[in-house]
Amino acid sequence: IIVNVVLAVLLDEFLKAASDEKAAMHRERNSNSELKLLYTALDPLLAHLSQFHSTDDLLRRLSDLFQVLDHDFDGILTLDEFSGGLKKLAFRPIVQIDPRGLVEMLRVMQSHGSTLLDVERIIAVGMEKSQFMEFMRFHLRRYVQRVVSRTIALETHEDNGTSSILFILKYVVTALDELSNLVYTLTDPAMTRKTSADGHRELQVHVRTATPIPEAAQEATSSREEIAMPGTELPDRVAMSDQARAMLEEVGCEFVVEKLERGGVREARDVEALRQDEEHFDDVMDKCGVTR
Repeated sequence: IIVNVVLAVLLDEFLKAASDEKAAMHRERNSNSELKLLYTALDPLLAHLSQFHSTDDLLRRLSDLFQVLDHDFDGILTLDEFSGGLKKLAFRPIVQIDPRGLVEMLRVMQSHGSTLLDVERIIAVGMEKSQFMEFMRFHLRRYVQRVVSRTIALETHEDNGTSSILFILKYVVTALDELSNLVYTLTDPAMTRKTSADGHRELQVHVRTATPIPEAAQEATSSREEIAMPGTELPDRVAMSDQARAMLEEVGCEFVVEKLERGGVREARDVEALRQDEEHFDDVMDKCGVTR
């Protein structure tokens, strides 16, 4: 009888171990399939860039990368230079993407509302350093979101709370992305908002010429001309006025107030201009959990 009991226990343990091993193999196959679906040609490079220590470190890495890829050192990176230079970088696997693939990635960025990239001009001439850095930062954010999404999917099998934390981080990354787009729109000297007679607002792009700028627009331009790139660390500037801060009390999110302040929103008229763009303003409020 004892022998039969021992054999039954051993058989049960063997079947359980076999079942666990089969489930692990199934999860690994699913993981590999998900990885292929989430993978892009630039991921080896993006994985390296994602190890940055600070914003300044990331900007330095991107600047150095541009210098390496710009084969003729003319300050313009053509798609052929971009594609050919990536293949020469010491990455495993080798980063292989042709100009057509780069164009697709440019159009993805353009479809997300980027006003910095003129895809057709880049195809014909190439991209400037500022465009290259914005392009890489955009796809680096998307890479981080893909990695977090994949990790969340894997954690659901053995949830120890990590997936919840990662989901929150993913939301924060998305919120910061939206906020970055808003601040860029507000601080770009080439972009202004105007209101038509019937109350509809439309976007007007001013070409930088020698034509004198109206006084109000001149003040806004001079107060923001030092901003070289959205998302970079800005030096300390004049603090937001008490009147402007009072108008933003409903936000209830000091981070957003400080971000807007560093982006050039300091006076009551700046806040009023922000309020006029209700779609973007409401989006910021939603990200902070504020009900207007």
